[in-house]
Amino acid sequence: MGKLENITAASGVAGETGWWNSIAAGDFDNDGDMDYIVGNLGQNSFYRATHQYPVSVYAKDFDKNGIMDAIPTVFLPDEQGILKEFPAHTRDDIVQQLPGIRKKMLTYKEFGRAGITDLLNKMN
Repeated sequence: MGKLENITAASGVAGETGWWNSIAAGDFDNDGDMDYIVGNLGQNSFYRATHQYPVSVYAKDFDKNGIMDAIPTVFLPDEQGILKEFPAHTRDDIVQQLPGIRKKMLTYKEFGRAGITDLLNKMN
C-alpha cells in the first residue's frame, strides 16, 4: 500500500481556488500508479471567474437579525460595457433576504445599475 504524499506544489494548481466538485481516480496514463482528475465549476456557468474578475461572496449580518446574510457577486458589463462587480441575485431575491433594501433602492432599474459597492453603501 502506498502513502499519501502532498504534491500540490508540483501539480500546477497550488495557488488556485475554485468550486471543486468532482474527482475521478484511475491509471489514466497506464504507468501503474493512481492518477486523479478533478473537476471545477467551469466556463459553462453563470459564475465564470478569472484571476482578474473573481466570483466573491460578501457575508455579514447586514440586517442585524442574528443571521448571516451572503451576497454572491460576479463581474458583468455595465451600461458602458465596462466590467463591474454586481450582486449575482435579483432585486427580489435580495429584498427577500434583506427587506430594508426595498425602501433604499426603489426600482429594479436602480438596483440593476447598482454594483456591489453601491448596494453595500445603501445598507450602512
